[in-house]
Amino acid sequence: MCLLNGCLCLQTADLMHRSGADVLAPGVHVVATDSALGVMRQVLSAYCRAAQRPERHTLLLCSSATAADELESLGHRWRGGRRGTLFCVANLQVMRASLLNGCLRLLNGCLHQLNGCLCLLIG
Repeated sequence: MCLLNGCLCLQTADLMHRSGADVLAPGVHVVATDSALGVMRQVLSAYCRAAQRPERHTLLLCSSATAADELESLGHRWRGGRRGTLFCVANLQVMRASLLNGCLRLLNGCLHQLNGCLCLLIG
């Protein structure tokens, strides 16, 4: 576990095997995986640990065709989310570089408005 630009960075197995409240603490967390299957395992583990279901308005599974407006829409929901809500952007490794940069700018712009929400970036 380490800090990268103010984000808590977790290794691949951390969400599935770590104990402790810091894993699902409010804020932005980055989880690195080594495969597409690992991404799905991390997503499902995170929602399971948060006792929430992955729903369309809280989860964005990215592809090479993901559009900027999808990411921006998720950003608006982060800002208005209830305390303790888990939001997730998964499959970062397949996003276009310009869209990934936009994601980081969006996060940077709304860090102070997350209202106790947890945001996971998994890829």
